[in-house]
Amino acid sequence: MISFGLTEEQEAIREAMHAFAESAMRPIARDCDEESRVPDDFLEQAWQLGLTTTQVPEAFGGMGADRSPITNAIALEELAWGDGSLAVAALAPSLFVNAILDH
Repeated sequence: MISFGLTEEQEAIREAMHAFAESAMRPIARDCDEESRVPDDFLEQAWQLGLTTTQVPEAFGGMGADRSPITNAIALEELAWGDGSLAVAALAPSLFVNAILDH
């Protein structure tokens, strides 16, 4: 039978991204928009959370998690709840890394 519910891993990721969005993104979102900038310390927090390296193979210094469009969409949705612009800034390095891994 097909289940459309989240896996335990996806639920954990959703909760972690929601907590990050609530604690690190929402408090600074307005100032970032008004100042047209993304603070370096926010990007460092996003990097430490593993947003870019989670799905990079271990051989290249990542965590080796499977790349999943569904899991990525769940994470992006929760981050965008915090702030859409900051979510894009936090995930932008993944676009670069994934392109290199693919080619």
